[in-house]
Amino acid sequence: MNLRKEINALTDTELQRLRSAMSQLQAAAGAQSYQYLAGLHGLPNPSHCPHNLPEFLPWHRLYILEFEQALQRFEPEVTLPYWDWTSEEAIASGLPPALDDESFVDSTGQTQPNPLRQAWIEFESRWTSRGAGGRLEIVAFLADQVADARDVQVFYEPGSPNDFSSALENPHGGIHGWIGNDMAAVSHAAFDPVFWLHHCNIDRIWAEWQYQNPDVELPAELLSRNLAVFDRPIADTLDNESLNVVYDTILRQQRRPKPPEIHVNTLNEPANLLAEPQAHQQRLVTINGLRMTRKSFELRVFANLPQGEADLSFTSPHFVGSIFLLGMGDAVNPKGFRGEFRRTLNLVPALQRTGHSQLESISAKLFDLQGNEHPAEAVLPHLEISEP
Repeated sequence: MNLRKEINALTDTELQRLRSAMSQLQAAAGAQSYQYLAGLHGLPNPSHCPHNLPEFLPWHRLYILEFEQALQRFEPEVTLPYWDWTSEEAIASGLPPALDDESFVDSTGQTQPNPLRQAWIEFESRWTSRGAGGRLEIVAFLADQVADARDVQVFYEPGSPNDFSSALENPHGGIHGWIGNDMAAVSHAAFDPVFWLHHCNIDRIWAEWQYQNPDVELPAELLSRNLAVFDRPIADTLDNESLNVVYDTILRQQRRPKPPEIHVNTLNEPANLLAEPQAHQQRLVTINGLRMTRKSFELRVFANLPQGEADLSFTSPHFVGSIFLLGMGDAVNPKGFRGEFRRTLNLVPALQRTGHSQLESISAKLFDLQGNEHPAEAVLPHLEISEP
C-alpha cells in the first residue's frame, strides 16, 4: 500500500528519494515522461482534464496515480506527498522550503537544482515560474472554504444548491491562482511540480470526506461515465485502497482508539458533557452564470457593502469570499465544459464581522490576478447572485 504523507512530514531519506525520482522523470523522454504527463492536462496536447464537471475529482485521482507510478519507475519506494495548504503552517508561511528552495544537496553531497521548485517546458523552451506573493490572507480564506466543503453531504447533484465536488473545486482553483503564472492556467499548470502535490492534497480531502460520509452514493449514470485518457469509469476511482493508496491522515483516524463508553447515570452534568460539538455555521449564497474563461479571474463577493466603499480587499469586513475562474489559457478541451456553472459561498463570517443579522445587499467585483478590476458583466454577462 502506497502511504502518502504531507511534504513537511517526509523524512530526509524520503525527501531525497522524491527529489531523485522527480529529477529523473523530468530528464526522461517519450511516453510516461514528465513532458508527456504534464501535457495531458493542457498544452501541447488537447486538454483532457475536466473542470466544473463531476469528473473533476475522479479524473485527477487517476492522473496523480499515473504520475506517482511514473516516479516509482526510478525510485520504487517513493510515494507522492501532498502539500496541505489548509494547515496553520501554510497559512502563516505559504509554500514550504522543500517546494521553494532553489537548490538542495543530494545524497552524494553535490548541490543540485531543486526539481520540486520548477520544471522545463519543452514545447516552449523555458522553465516554469510562480507568482505567489505576500497575500497569505487568501490562503486562510481558501482553508475556510475547504471547511465549508467538508460539511456538504452530496457529492454531485445537478439540482442541488451545493455539492462537495463544486465546493472543493473553488478553493482548488484559488490555490492555482494564488501561486500564479504557470499554475494559473490549465494550459501550463501541470508543468509546475507543485501541481502534483496540490492535487494530491485535493484528493486527500476528498478521501477524508469519503471516509466521513461512507453512505453517500453516486448516481448510476455518473458511476458509468468513462474518464478520458485512462479509459476507466468513475466507479473504479471511488476506493483509494483498491488503487493501492492510503493517506496518513486516514490511517490515523482508523487507528484512533474508540472513546470509552460514558454512562449518563455516572455523570453530574450529563447535558453539558454529552452535548454535541457546535456545528459549523453556514448560510449559503449561490453565484450562477459563471463560465470558463481564457484568462484567470477572481470574483470577490461582498455582503452589505456600503455604496462607494473603496476597500475591496480580502481584509474588508464585508468580504464573503472569492470565486476563482481558472483560465484555460491556449488549451482546447474538445470534450470539456462549455456551459455555465455555479458556486456557493458562506455568508456567516462576513455578517458576523460586520454585526449584521440580515443580508441587505450582495455585490461582486471581478479582478484579474494582477489585481486590476474588470467590469463583471463584460466577462460574466449572465451573472446572478441569490440565496438558495
